[in-house]
Amino acid sequence: MKKEFKYLEITRIEGGVVVKRIDVSGKSERSIERTEMGILMQMNREEFFVGEKDYDTKQKDTDEPKK
Repeated sequence: MKKEFKYLEITRIEGGVVVKRIDVSGKSERSIERTEMGILMQMNREEFFVGEKDYDTKQKDTDEPKK
């Protein structure tokens, strides 16, 4: 069964909290790859990692608690 929503998630390694979620639903694989490469060029890879994840429901932009 295909999931309806697809996101690129930037996750903090320490704690595993999603700090930013980018909706890439309906985008081509090429477009998603280019977006991910752009993120990876700018991201601190010692503190964060990026991954693609599918969901059945719309997700919020971050899982970080509000300050």
